[in-house]
Amino acid sequence: MTSRKKNTKTTPSPVTPASAEPTPGGGYAPEADFDDTIAKNRALPILDPASLPRPPAGFRPTDPETRNRRLRKVSSDLRAEVLDALREAAGLDLAGDLGKYAPDPHRAPALAERIERVGRLSAAVQALALYTREMEQIALSDALVFLEAENKQLVNALDHAPELAERYTALRTLFETRAASIVEGRARAAKGAAAGAKPTAAQPTAAQPSGAQPPGARPPGARPPGAQPLQEPPQTA
Repeated sequence: MTSRKKNTKTTPSPVTPASAEPTPGGGYAPEADFDDTIAKNRALPILDPASLPRPPAGFRPTDPETRNRRLRKVSSDLRAEVLDALREAAGLDLAGDLGKYAPDPHRAPALAERIERVGRLSAAVQALALYTREMEQIALSDALVFLEAENKQLVNALDHAPELAERYTALRTLFETRAASIVEGRARAAKGAAAGAKPTAAQPTAAQPSGAQPPGARPPGARPPGAQPLQEPPQTA
């Protein structure tokens, strides 16, 4: 008698999908798309401000108006040409070619090196500023989502427990101020749109000569069309 072979294969258990991340408001949202940079950046750490370098001691910013008045302006598109011209000057006998009033060519390499260093610094600062702006926008947006959810429940609860208003003064002040700012901004936008709209110019009318009658007017004493001529009253003896 043949024995029945026991099935040793195990049925794989179903895979439980990963739980979605909680949203700032307390609910759950679908998993972020791989191209969702906001979701990715939200999870990045915030740099410690103490770890960032500070300007050298003694630096004091100049008033922008003074800078614009005293400094020569060079377009950033000409940076490469400026560097090429400085490197060229560094290898030439400027005094022999151009005379005794030519600048010292030994200054050219130092100027070029300073421009290159400040350019690298500017690129790093711009990248850091871009990161900082987006991280701040994300943090403020997440905070507003949280506070909107809190405020929504507070508005519903105040109908039944008005004494809660004293406990949530900061929250109420935030949304009252925000609502007033939105109304003020819309009013300014509407005022600006109305001021920008130009009224239709009226067409000028041709000047009438002195004593001229308007079109269709009858001269004084003229009879209307079809009127019978006036008859003299009969003379009485």
